[in-house]
Amino acid sequence: MGEGLEIESKYLVLEPKSREYVKSVLEELGFKTIGEYIEEDTYYNHPCRDFHETDEALRIRVRRSGGGVVSSRITYKGRKIYVGNIKRRIEYETTIGDPGVIENILRSLGFRKVAKLVKRRVVLRRDNVEVTLDLFMGKLYVEIEAEPDIINEVAELLRSRDIVLKPIRETYLEIYLRSVGV
Repeated sequence: MGEGLEIESKYLVLEPKSREYVKSVLEELGFKTIGEYIEEDTYYNHPCRDFHETDEALRIRVRRSGGGVVSSRITYKGRKIYVGNIKRRIEYETTIGDPGVIENILRSLGFRKVAKLVKRRVVLRRDNVEVTLDLFMGKLYVEIEAEPDIINEVAELLRSRDIVLKPIRETYLEIYLRSVGV
């Protein structure tokens, strides 16, 4: 958490592989499951500029597990810069105590809620690599966050296990907005 540079790549799993299958392959490769969550991401737009046009994002994420809230965070993301399929962007993130209060503050400052997205996420980690398996809008996505050469290595290891991955440049918000015609 805090200030940093997000480096990641996202893939759509094309073959009808289950999340459990992909998870088992990652565990065979030495990844450990950190947790399984339902994440509710609420995105906001700035009152004086359009984040869609400036390629920025502001969200509140509530992570739940076993029916209870595990964590709540607010995140700002700067514009995306791609080199191949690897995305880099500035990311500022911090834990918040009460997401409802932060929502009220943002609304009072003129921020407008754009969308609320829900996904089921499994987080796995090995060394300095984090892989998430996301069920979102009926599809399975894999996100790999690490240094670029490691991202490519992990993606190739998954492909070598007959997991067909299609690189995706859209964020979940962009996928959602496209699906509803915005």
